[in-house]
Amino acid sequence: MLAWLVEEVASPYGTVTTLHWAVPDAAADGEDDDGSLNSTALQVELESAEDQLGAVLWNSNPAALHYLHTHVFQLPPLKGRGASTPVSATSSSHSPLAGMNIVELGAGVGCLGVALAMAGARVAVTDVKELLPLMAHNVKLNETRVRTRSHGVGYCAALQWKWGPTATTSVHKQLQKEMKGSPKSSHDSNIIGGSAKNSGSSAEDVAAVERVMSAMVESLKKPSDSLVACSNALQPTASRTAASSTPPYHYVIMCDALYGNPKDWPALLYTLTELLSTNPDGCEVVNFCEQRVEDVEGAFLQMLDEENKRVYVPASQKDTAEDPLWAAVKDSARNYAVAASAAMENSASSRGTSSSSAAAVELHRARDEAASALLNYVLVQRRGTHHWTYKTEVVAEAQSELNMTIRATRIRWTPAKADAAADSSAAAPAESRRRPREAERVAEQPHTAALKKAKEGG
Repeated sequence: MLAWLVEEVASPYGTVTTLHWAVPDAAADGEDDDGSLNSTALQVELESAEDQLGAVLWNSNPAALHYLHTHVFQLPPLKGRGASTPVSATSSSHSPLAGMNIVELGAGVGCLGVALAMAGARVAVTDVKELLPLMAHNVKLNETRVRTRSHGVGYCAALQWKWGPTATTSVHKQLQKEMKGSPKSSHDSNIIGGSAKNSGSSAEDVAAVERVMSAMVESLKKPSDSLVACSNALQPTASRTAASSTPPYHYVIMCDALYGNPKDWPALLYTLTELLSTNPDGCEVVNFCEQRVEDVEGAFLQMLDEENKRVYVPASQKDTAEDPLWAAVKDSARNYAVAASAAMENSASSRGTSSSSAAAVELHRARDEAASALLNYVLVQRRGTHHWTYKTEVVAEAQSELNMTIRATRIRWTPAKADAAADSSAAAPAESRRRPREAERVAEQPHTAALKKAKEGG
């Protein structure tokens, strides 16, 4: 039977006290005050987490932390020091990750992020709202350790983060609002509600569609509620300014966040784009996947390849340069208007027939295409002239506690210097997946300089 247990998880920066959902040993039945499940109030708080996969302690935390320490942060090896001895305890100056802002997406119990805070980073461990009480409890359990081991510079906050935009992508609703808020035109045709043949085709309708879509783009360019909450949590109030309320993020960590949820990947892609846009040349995503299924991350990386095929045109030139992505936004919105008007006509004249059913299917398809075209445009506007690049390699030093292979994928943006270079970088990720060792030699990532710069400023 599953129960709430407390475990000390090893890391290069000292052990992390971690409450998690697991099958107890006979001796672990019932926790003491340090493990602290004697509180009825806490048990009630944690009930929402009991059905969540993220409440289970990830098998590969120690291996992932060692990989980050050695290969990503490029910190000295832990010579003569056990995993339970914090590296910062032997530092002569300050903690090795001081000055770094890090987000862990799909953090589950929050163990890995807490460990990085012990090394001096300012970390947000984030997940769905059902896991927020569990993450917050583990953050609190380790507050003293974080403060002591990081020499007072490390910090960890537990936050809910819903992947994807906060602003609406419901093109149909915004068009309907525009129709209701505008007086009828002289030819008695609005965006939706006129004849299907003429909907969206008049000069007034075309202008209204462009007005609606431009307003939606501007809304989507603003930081999501989740990013705002994260920035407020990690940035000291005294250092916030009206001009720069979003700090640069240096690393985004994901551990098994791609497993079993491909329908959520477009929303995840939006969130990653939003985070990387705060620090386009200095932010890196590190994704760990236990290979329970072969090439778990492959399909997600193909999404990045597809993103690279979309060409950036500055918003100021979207009409004069005939940006195909912006044209797709307007065309798909007008197509939705036509489909909506057709559905209304069919509903009035042939309710319950196959014709009305076909119109409803077409309306649903047009609605999805309009939302997809809008997001595609916004993602490219956020990314600008950068391209997605990545490399994947096996974590050679260790397997998971279940003896499964772990693969690490390091993802970042690189500027496109020329058309030829852009084409090359767009093709590189697929090659990286086929030949990771060769790609590793080509795509080494220069984050050591950024790390040194942040440490010097700490």
